[in-house]
Amino acid sequence: MDKDAKVKQLLTDIKNQRGDQRNQTINNLLNITPRLPGIRKDKHPDYLHAVNNTLFSVKQNIDRFLQEYKKRWRIDISQNSPLLVRQRYVMWINGYLKYDIFDLYSKTNQEISLNTLVGEQEKEDWIDLLANEGFNIPTLDGFETYITHQQNQKTQKKGLIVELYIENDPEGKLQKIHPKGYPECNAQAIIQYFYLSNPGDKVTVKEDWIIVDKPKVKYIRKSKKITNLSEPEKKSNWTTFAKEHNIKYQTIKSSWNRHRESLFKEINQDIEHNFDKYAKLFAPQIKEILGENGNDE
Repeated sequence: MDKDAKVKQLLTDIKNQRGDQRNQTINNLLNITPRLPGIRKDKHPDYLHAVNNTLFSVKQNIDRFLQEYKKRWRIDISQNSPLLVRQRYVMWINGYLKYDIFDLYSKTNQEISLNTLVGEQEKEDWIDLLANEGFNIPTLDGFETYITHQQNQKTQKKGLIVELYIENDPEGKLQKIHPKGYPECNAQAIIQYFYLSNPGDKVTVKEDWIIVDKPKVKYIRKSKKITNLSEPEKKSNWTTFAKEHNIKYQTIKSSWNRHRESLFKEINQDIEHNFDKYAKLFAPQIKEILGENGNDE
């Protein structure tokens, strides 16, 4: 059974099971989660601590994911393709992981170098994506840089609104942009696919996760197997995206190139001009992620 089918089967079982059997199935899902395609990676030396925190959040909130799946995507997990189930599960996971990673850097006061290589082929310096007037959004690859820049320059809350805008598509603009006859290849799906899917580096993976619950701390650790290295996942690219969605490479790439720059510009201007509107719209999610006061300026 491939990874996509495995994730769908485990989630379906978790939805229908109870008691110890259900807990074991959840643990089986946690065991394979760090190696799923699209899981956010990072070179921070304590990256695995962030993964541990994320997996604990998954353990605690898996019911919420299952309950909201049908409401958000308007389809039951059992009726969805394994590929989409896995992609949406990974997107949900990364929603926790990106902030657990962010916490690693904030605790150590580390900053990301402007000479960090970015882009699909990792051939551009981050600093090259900065315009003379401020910040430029020239390509999809610059979009992650843009979000990070928003977090650093205009506070974490504003950067979060950008991401929530993409994830929720409140005006339906992103989902309307797609090649004719391929609604699942819309702008929202493209941004989520490439933004959430990072190059697959070799990372240390812990096997057989168990929850350790102590009076002052909760964490996840391996139970018995030795730590090993997972094989690197293939980089996300247009060829892979086209193959997974059964669409010609040139069709999806040319369609995206026609809309890319104008779309990013429109999103940027919309959020800048209507910041209070979106802050109110996403207030519950912002409060949940950033805390009681939402880290207001």
